[in-house]
Parts: sequence; structure tokens; C-alpha cells
Amino acid sequence: MLKRFTLITLLLGFCSSAWAIMPNQTIRPKRVERIHQLITKLGTGETALVAVRLNDKTAVAGYVQEFDQDSFTVVDRKTGEPVKVSAYKIDKLQGFNATTGAEVHEGTGIRAKLARAALKVLPGHQVPTNALSGHDKTLILGIIIGVILAIVLAKVL
Repeated sequence: MLKRFTLITLLLGFCSSAWAIMPNQTIRPKRVERIHQLITKLGTGETALVAVRLNDKTAVAGYVQEFDQDSFTVVDRKTGEPVKVSAYKIDKLQGFNATTGAEVHEGTGIRAKLARAALKVLPGHQVPTNALSGHDKTLILGIIIGVILAIVLAKVL
């Protein structure tokens, strides 16, 4: 009888602690959290351009007008029509902020990731983001190389 009472007490103790640990609120998936972080990084306004492919294969493109925890509003640049996009329904997301130069990508495959990496490594035409985006480093490096070259040529000649 004592064993049965002890067993029931321990079982109720474990179950009650498990019920106490269970959260009262629903937990958002990691993908929705990541999309929210990306939209936060991208920002809002007419320079925050995005293209979204939804799970039902429809596409929405435009700029981000506003966003909250689980959704954001995309305004079509041509028609001016706002579309509310739920983060739970997003298949692919790509965006670019023309002011800050922030780029965001979610749901693209390995080929797209390799192509972006190759574009960063290989020389070619790159779109300048703004006047203070790091091009002054190239100018300073060019000046330093020019000065060194002038010193070497002056000593040789």
C-alpha cells in the first residue's frame, strides 16, 4: 500500500511539474522569426524593395510599407495597391534597400547562394549603394599605391 501511494505521489509530482513548464502562448517557428529579422534589417519605405513568392506560387513585389510580428504590407510600385503578406505563407523572400544597401534573402536554393558568393568574389560591375559605402577606401588605397609608385620611379630615374 505504501509503495502504491509513493508511486502515485511521484507520478503526480512529475506530471504537475511538466504541466507547469508548458508555455501558455504559442511559439512562432524559427522561419517566421528569421523573416521578421530580415524585414527589420531591410526597413520600410519606398527604398525598401522586396519580391516575395508565397506557398501558393503567387508573387508579390514592391516596397515594404509597414510590418508587425507576423506579417508585413507590400505596396505595388506600379498600381499602388497594398497587399498584406503573412510570414507563415512565404516560400521565398528577396529584398534590397537602396538607401542603406541592405540585402536580404530567405528560401533561395544553393545555386542562388553560390551565385551571390561568386558575385562578391569575382570582379565586375557593382552597384554603388551611396557615397559613403566604402568607395573611399579604394580611393585611399589608390593614392597610397600612386605615392609608392612615384617614390620608386623617382629613385630609379
